[in-house]
Amino acid sequence: MKMPCVILAFLLLISSTSSGVAGGCGRSDHAQSSQEIAEYVFGQMDLNNDEVVDRSEFEKSQISEMIRSFDALQPNADDLLMREIFIGIFMKYHSKNYTNS
Repeated sequence: MKMPCVILAFLLLISSTSSGVAGGCGRSDHAQSSQEIAEYVFGQMDLNNDEVVDRSEFEKSQISEMIRSFDALQPNADDLLMREIFIGIFMKYHSKNYTNS
């Protein structure tokens, strides 16, 4: 299944942008839940904030620099990524908290 590799790539992206993920709180001990990370990643792709990401939106996002294929994110039959489904899948594979250091 492709999803674990995609999620690993997201985590690498997140770990390299710790101040953005931490909400700019300035603390290095700020821990994010897998849901917070998933919401952040989806938000980076959802450029118009409609809770749906289409191929064009993905290609314009910074996430496309890390994940070169929209298809790797397993869009639905309408070629869309839905926020709640994306977050659910992300959390399924990453159920523990991550700490930026």
